Amino acid sequence: MFAEKSCVSCEESYCTVHIIPHLENAVLRQHVLVSPMGDTGRLCKEHGKEQELYCETDQTPLCAYCMLPAEAKHGDGHNVVKLADALDTLRASLERQQSECTAFLRRIKLFLEFEEQAWQKRFSVDMVQESRNGKQRTEGLRRLQDRLTQAQDTLLKTQTISDPLGLLQLLKNEEWADLLQRDICSRKMQKLSNWSGTKLVASSRITPLFQTLQKTFQGDVIFFSELSAHPKLKLDPDSGSVWVTEEDQRHEEPCYLDRPYCVMGVIISSKGVHNWEVEVEGFSSWAVGVAFLGPSQIAVTCKLGTDDQSWSLSYSKSKQQFSAQHDWLAFAFHAPDSNPPRRIWVFLDVDSGILSFYDAVRMACLYTFYCTLDQDSASQTYLRPAFCPRLKEDDQPLSTKPMRVLRPVSNF
Repeated sequence: MFAEKSCVSCEESYCTVHIIPHLENAVLRQHVLVSPMGDTGRLCKEHGKEQELYCETDQTPLCAYCMLPAEAKHGDGHNVVKLADALDTLRASLERQQSECTAFLRRIKLFLEFEEQAWQKRFSVDMVQESRNGKQRTEGLRRLQDRLTQAQDTLLKTQTISDPLGLLQLLKNEEWADLLQRDICSRKMQKLSNWSGTKLVASSRITPLFQTLQKTFQGDVIFFSELSAHPKLKLDPDSGSVWVTEEDQRHEEPCYLDRPYCVMGVIISSKGVHNWEVEVEGFSSWAVGVAFLGPSQIAVTCKLGTDDQSWSLSYSKSKQQFSAQHDWLAFAFHAPDSNPPRRIWVFLDVDSGILSFYDAVRMACLYTFYCTLDQDSASQTYLRPAFCPRLKEDDQPLSTKPMRVLRPVSNF
């Protein structure tokens, strides 16, 4: 059947039969119906007319009816131009923003390169200074040892001296007489043992910007959600480790054994940049990623990355290949070389929708998802990290090593 009307609100066209709900339902009667057309997205949802204007103040496309005095939405103080003219303005604005971002990132790159060279110089100075300090401390200890040896030898001689005057003169020897006082001798030994020498250069040259960057990228502390773990997963929350075992750790119903070998982390903040490292060395298969869980959902019920609520990077030793997966998208590829990664670095930018997986040792990007990661507060779905130390289809022997989420360590 041919289309009778197009609904601007629904952005669909309907035949005579299927347009009836729009004519009878009180809510649907509020929708704007127009003559059938292919692309209703160019029509104003309020008036059903083609959008030919653009309000630069509100950044909204308008039709001619939107400018009527009765509407009074884009009147005084609003800059309204033709949509065709706005295209050039928008393109110029986007190009300017791109140029500014590129210039800013280039400056950051130059700053990091400069800091890298500067830190190499600082640490070289520190190494030389520390070597000099060590030599000075060793020399000081050697001199003290010589004085103590001399004092010991002299004191042994005093046992054979019977002349009181000669004994007093011997005990007043300036080279070692001060060592006869226990407090002085102890202080000298303690000073040489704990002596730190000159303050190191590098530790006193940490810039505020470097501290900010270091704090941003130092990594998240991830804790496991024990209720989300597969019954055959054994957890060590203190060390962030998880093993696959042959035994049911919690003696749950058999249906729970069909779940993936997966454990979830605690809720990730809905904003900002996050990253964490996972040690996967020695595993015949594994998967890491993130997933949305609802308020009543404890764990993922299907293989990580096979639905529209999760993203994953997995590895199979038997196939010698990776798989990056989300919903219907699955991209298989081989490792950059014959050796699989020992550690995986997961980088997550929630605001930008970037999820990247890196070989944490080689610092090589394995795969990047560009996706929508905004959390829906209305439906109370939350984004969580996910860890799978074994794939269901893997029939290799169980690994004796745990998958471990490394805790960030700050050196500054």
